[in-house]
Amino acid sequence: MGPRILVTGALGQIGTELVEALGEKHGQGSVIATDVRSAPGCRILDVMDSAGIQSLVKDEGITEIYHLAALLSATGERNPDLCWKINGRFTVSGYVIPVIPLVITNVLLVMAPGH
Repeated sequence: MGPRILVTGALGQIGTELVEALGEKHGQGSVIATDVRSAPGCRILDVMDSAGIQSLVKDEGITEIYHLAALLSATGERNPDLCWKINGRFTVSGYVIPVIPLVITNVLLVMAPGH
């Protein structure tokens, strides 16, 4: 059985390309695209909703997470607290904590590029 992949920020510039490439490599059914915006083939998921992330990871048997959700610099400068919560905390502290039990049991790979 192949990987079950969650991509956050799937409607962004990198996310759209990555979802397509991962779908071609592993099959479209293996990739779950998420974003805060609605679009065909993309589920709505707020990366600050740790219970929602945990539920999705568990229910879908996610084995890989590509965390691409981020605020761009202009928006981040207008709202630095929100920017830190979305862009910085996943890899530093805030969102690793709820994901750790899932990483130990299910998830084999978490990718979070420097925002």
